Amino acid sequence: MSNPQASSPGRRKLRVLLADGSSHVRDTLREALENMLFVEIAGQASSCRETLDLFFRARPDVVVVAISLPDDSGFEVLRCVRQAATTCVVVLTTRWPDPFVEEAAGLLGAAGVCLTTNGFVQLRGILQRECHLT
Repeated sequence: MSNPQASSPGRRKLRVLLADGSSHVRDTLREALENMLFVEIAGQASSCRETLDLFFRARPDVVVVAISLPDDSGFEVLRCVRQAATTCVVVLTTRWPDPFVEEAAGLLGAAGVCLTTNGFVQLRGILQRECHLT
């Protein structure tokens, strides 16, 4: 996704939708993202259904979604976002590293997989790479 507007002074910020069944994880993720000057939180969701509803209403640039949600999975969100044929970047999150999950996520069009257990260290790099931010 090319979004040079997000990194230019005076331009709009990168709009990010957060989705995780745990309010604690969402709060941690929100705090991590709010420290990035180029990010604006477009919404927060706790389920697959809520995530998709917010996605179609808010039209974010990025969706950061847990692989495991109470009513479905982040892979379903990824599938629906890709089916909508948008340029939205999807980043999946998980508690445990799993090469199979990372490979499947990449094959299905995710920008990457971030671990929630390391404070989302990988997230900044994925956003900068995928959204062409400097």
